[in-house]
Amino acid sequence: MRRHLKSVLLLTLLLVATIPVAADSILQGDIDGLELCPQSICGVAVFVGGFDGSVNGLPRHGVFLAGINHDPDLPDEDGEFVAISGGVWTVRVPFRTVRGAVLGGVLTSNGDNTFDVEMSLLVTSPGVALTTFTGTLRHDVFPPTIRGTIE
Repeated sequence: MRRHLKSVLLLTLLLVATIPVAADSILQGDIDGLELCPQSICGVAVFVGGFDGSVNGLPRHGVFLAGINHDPDLPDEDGEFVAISGGVWTVRVPFRTVRGAVLGGVLTSNGDNTFDVEMSLLVTSPGVALTTFTGTLRHDVFPPTIRGTIE
């Protein structure tokens, strides 16, 4: 009986641990940063900057780091787009680190060396959740900047 109870408790814990958590309870907020290195040089486009939002529903300020892969050449003409094929990201705030992967997305040219960015993000730690990033990548300034929102 005792062995059976342990098995049931273990199975229950495993099931609860794999239930997806709503993304808004894990990570929401704004990012404001710089592109440190383009994909053509570093193999991924490397971004770093500040995070202002909430983690697990609590207000937090911190930093983010991301390495993003996209189709080789950024589009030039207004409305042209390229695929974002993947990447990894981290948001660090006091006493908490949230990590994840980029599942895919789109970079759309505004025709003026700025780009609308839409990405699907997977939170992999802590918990598992899906969220999105929408923002603007500016290559019309140096260094290039990224601003947007994780929802």
